[in-house]
Amino acid sequence: MSIAWILGLVALVLVTGLIGSGTNGIALVCAIIFFPASVALYFSPTFVAVHRKHPNRVAIFVLNLMLGWTLLGWVGALVWAYTGAEGVAAQTPTEDVSSWTNSRGESVLTDIAANRPIDTAFSRKVSEQTAAASELKKCPFCAEDIKAAAIKCKHCGSDLSTSESTAST
Repeated sequence: MSIAWILGLVALVLVTGLIGSGTNGIALVCAIIFFPASVALYFSPTFVAVHRKHPNRVAIFVLNLMLGWTLLGWVGALVWAYTGAEGVAAQTPTEDVSSWTNSRGESVLTDIAANRPIDTAFSRKVSEQTAAASELKKCPFCAEDIKAAAIKCKHCGSDLSTSESTAST
């Protein structure tokens, strides 16, 4: 879905709209072509968002449906549909398991595929990640994860040293 396709739809809608206002047989055919082309042009920002796998394609559809009749709403939906990287999912990045290596320098996935036992280097990496996760605690004020040794919450700024001393008494 490109700008050229949208410009072609604009031209088709304009030409069929002008010719369709007549009274002969060609005008009737143009009038029949005009309505589906107009709907396709109206929802072209939604088609672009779906084609590009935009993470906010539902919101773009709602904006296009509700405010597309205003030129500003239609242009806003089209610009929004073209922004962002194509096909980017709306999720937090995670570490790729295929980057984990064993003691031989091979990917751990090769050990799994060959039905070999996973060596200690991989197990050590997993236990390090588990240990890092266990060194966290919840802030009593905002319930966000913070380091266990923290004396001040980095999220809400609450002083944790006073809350722990009152909790122990």
